[in-house]
Amino acid sequence: MTEQIAQRKQLFTFLSKLIQNNNRDWFQEHKSDYDLMRKNLEHLVHQLGEGLMQIEPNFKFTKAGDYTFRIYRDVRFSKDKSPYKNHIGIYMINGGRKSPMAGYYVHLQPGESFIAGGLFRPETKILRAVRDELHFDQKGFEKIVLNKGFQSVFGSFWAEDKLKRIPRDFPKDSPAGEWLKYKSFIAMHHFDDADFTKADFIETTLNIFRKIKPLNDFLNNAIALSQED
Repeated sequence: MTEQIAQRKQLFTFLSKLIQNNNRDWFQEHKSDYDLMRKNLEHLVHQLGEGLMQIEPNFKFTKAGDYTFRIYRDVRFSKDKSPYKNHIGIYMINGGRKSPMAGYYVHLQPGESFIAGGLFRPETKILRAVRDELHFDQKGFEKIVLNKGFQSVFGSFWAEDKLKRIPRDFPKDSPAGEWLKYKSFIAMHHFDDADFTKADFIETTLNIFRKIKPLNDFLNNAIALSQED
């Protein structure tokens, strides 16, 4: 356990220094530190993957790299030319980070870390499938997201890209109108830097995954139903 805590500390130490020195020269000078960080990240992802298999029986862990996003930024169309991301993203579900299905996400960024689940800006067909299911089963959805236990962990849905009006394909008086305005369906739980190096971090994260599962089940069921048509 002490070794695992040391690995997580090294990961955050590297990210903290990268945030202060986001340039190629510094990165190349500290390439060995980055390589060590990647190894430590792989250990972390393996632990999460092993735990997720107990929560999602159909989840099949492949290799750590399938679930982690590249640290290199695509700066071609960005005003910010910083070459590296200031965070690590881990997305876990069958198919890994490229999966269109609702899954489990861990965002590691000093001062701004969080655990989340659901769907982030899904493609049009998937978004329509989820909205259809919300329209027909509003009560089933609200039973999940308005549950006191759920709200005590996640609070309100992430609403940064929420529409101002109900999509025109749905009745203006739909009881599910407010939910239909969402373009992403994200439950998010922030945690402090100190939490990342606690001995129970993995179990705490997996417990939050367990609370996310009913949401993911609802969303993925909607997607599966649309694929049967």
